[in-house]
Amino acid sequence: MAAPSLITELSQTAGSNGPAGSVSPIELDNYDRAHASFIAQLRDGKGHAATASVASATTTDIGAANSLSVEITGTTTITGFGTAYSGPRLLRFAGALTLTDSASLSLPGAANITAAAGDTCIAVPNLAANGWNVVSYQRAAALPAVSGANTDITSLGAASSFALSGNTQLTFSTTAADVAFGGAAYGSPGVSLNASRNISFSNGTGTSYATVFQQASNASLVLGDGVRWTATANGFASSIAASWAHAAVEVGNNGIKFYHNAAASVAAGTDITMQEQVRFVNGGLQYSRIPTFSGMYSQYMCRAWAHFTTSGGTVSFGGGGNVGSITDNGVGDFTANFAVALPDALYSFAGNAGNVSAGTNPYVVTENSRTTSSIRFNVFWVTNGAVDPAVCSIAIHR
Repeated sequence: MAAPSLITELSQTAGSNGPAGSVSPIELDNYDRAHASFIAQLRDGKGHAATASVASATTTDIGAANSLSVEITGTTTITGFGTAYSGPRLLRFAGALTLTDSASLSLPGAANITAAAGDTCIAVPNLAANGWNVVSYQRAAALPAVSGANTDITSLGAASSFALSGNTQLTFSTTAADVAFGGAAYGSPGVSLNASRNISFSNGTGTSYATVFQQASNASLVLGDGVRWTATANGFASSIAASWAHAAVEVGNNGIKFYHNAAASVAAGTDITMQEQVRFVNGGLQYSRIPTFSGMYSQYMCRAWAHFTTSGGTVSFGGGGNVGSITDNGVGDFTANFAVALPDALYSFAGNAGNVSAGTNPYVVTENSRTTSSIRFNVFWVTNGAVDPAVCSIAIHR
């Protein structure tokens, strides 16, 4: 029997290998040299058997394959890798199948994995559990998902945690239940951002997702349609202050709602009933709650106001909002010029004027004309006609 030239020519059965019987010293020397070369190949990570193909089954016996590299074919759900423990195995999946976490097959996060074609993992024997541990799992098409449509990790225990760095994205796409983050205690939020960082939740189904959230300097919380950010006492180890326990923001197709609960404090584990306080509706309408009344009421805002005085025919503009200047058109005749034009001229005008030395005769402020950029008005003294008032105030509501 000639000395082997390839490591693949060796057999696992000792009697099937050479030298057999009597050989010449020269041939024995050839065997010694061949065996030494095979040892060097193994030392240098070479000489391993080609990838073995094993069909998926409920128990897929990867340890019985005569190769460290095993490709698993088929789509049958796998609950175990058998009991032939001949070292670790480098696995590749040729098709989509499910790996089921069990006592004999320990998976990352103790959760089932939906494998896709091209996914790879490392499995090592776990003799204490009479099974195998998957110590690493790598997807072929995407980063390993934490949860969601791929169902890699279906739940995290109370002590579970993970960190994201750089531009890593964490995506939740579940619609079966809310996604929640809970802090361990007051002052220890479930989600905390460094300065100028953002956290974003998106949801296309209208389901409200809740999270306990702490915002640092210059950070922001961005909510997608139908998503609610709620700070509650649930999940906290002790009671928490009202300023942390009762804020809520909801974003929907029609606008944004703000909620609050006025209780002084909330005990741990207590659900909070939120009451809507302010609502901003697409198109510019605003609603708010009137204290001691139920229901939401429309807010019609003051869009411009001004206060000015006159003395010796000179107008002194004291202050205002969205009024850039007051034009004196003559005795008792003024124009308020808006700093930012209104969308239309369908606004309400109100004004009052007075002169403390004028006795009991009242002043009357009347509208002259209006545009989207200004309003002209007159001031009359009931008994003496047009007059420049000592003081005058106007307001525009829309």
